[in-house]
Amino acid sequence: CARSLLRFRSFGMSSMNVESKRSLDSIRTPAFVIDLPIFQRNAMKMQTKAKRHNLSFRPHVKTHKCYKAAMFQTSEFAGNRKIVTSTLAEAKYFSEHGFEDILYGVPIDVRKLPEIVDIRRTCPNIHFLLDNQTVLEQIEDFAKKNDAVFSCFIKVDTGYHRAGVDPEDEDAARLVLNVHSSKYITLQGLYSHNGHSYNQTPGDVSAIQRIADEDKTSIVAFADRLRKLGVTIKTIGVGSTPSCSVSEDFDGITEIHPGNYIFYDRQQAHIGCCTEDDIAVAVLSRVISHYPSRNKILIDAGGLSFSKDQCESGGFGKIDGFPDLVLYKISQEEGMISHRDPSKPVPFDKLPIGLALKIRPNHSCMAAACFTEYHVLDETNHVVDIWKPCRGW
Repeated sequence: CARSLLRFRSFGMSSMNVESKRSLDSIRTPAFVIDLPIFQRNAMKMQTKAKRHNLSFRPHVKTHKCYKAAMFQTSEFAGNRKIVTSTLAEAKYFSEHGFEDILYGVPIDVRKLPEIVDIRRTCPNIHFLLDNQTVLEQIEDFAKKNDAVFSCFIKVDTGYHRAGVDPEDEDAARLVLNVHSSKYITLQGLYSHNGHSYNQTPGDVSAIQRIADEDKTSIVAFADRLRKLGVTIKTIGVGSTPSCSVSEDFDGITEIHPGNYIFYDRQQAHIGCCTEDDIAVAVLSRVISHYPSRNKILIDAGGLSFSKDQCESGGFGKIDGFPDLVLYKISQEEGMISHRDPSKPVPFDKLPIGLALKIRPNHSCMAAACFTEYHVLDETNHVVDIWKPCRGW
């Protein structure tokens, strides 16, 4: 449609004309494909939620690592495009593509500080996470010797137990006070990731909401405690895709940072934070052999296309158009398809050799990381652009 083409041009997309569009059948496999209409819908839905709750929006871009994708993610916040990255390679790449406010979303190792200094030349608002007093002292020592200043968020553990300070521990408040009084680091605020929202009973949305509420209550209480100690807390950021997809209660929160929602995947659909119709990506793979005596089909995509993440829904991906079939086994570069019911035959006549299959991944972040380019498809399954993601650390 005309509106889509306008967005293609504004985000640097090629907006191929009808004659030059490539069909799905022309794509070399295995390939990673993005269904643009679904992708756009996911992007707009989360931005609309952030605006509805008067929240700052800082999407995590590690799912796709691509500036064109991030432009869609932040289209409603043009002029103040904030993002979270998982590597400094991403931070540098996005800073070079005009993103003005970037959080490196991993507790910093001081050996990476020279890279932060370098990125600040193109993006003065580059921040990192901090959750350790020893690291703070190392940062201050580096800053003194190199005439540098930095900006950080304090990583807060609200229940996931992967990283972050315990908000009820006195050492946590002491660390924040030390950052607050430092001449070398500006405290931006608090940041939490409730990753345990993924580990819930399938379809139990109330459990995801409970974790979102616990996350919010914990980090807001910590912020209130710090404010009573005289610390200015500008930003209280929370998020995971499940909690941000489900929750409508952000009282006391100023910023959200979901990431996977832009693609979604079978894991997200399995726990109930989206439907399978919201999954915007697929691995494209071709049927390369038939084995009627074994009732199996071989495809040209394996662990280095899907990753080996599994899903309780079964198999390593969901095959579009064939709900009764399952990608039950994968090796490095090949996959095996069978019928979910071993007593029933695979419909070989409907799956001729050479047929391209769209297979929805269990974990889209890991699947996307297997590819160096993404084929962007319109509603007719024709390629309208090819996106090149950032790679490396």
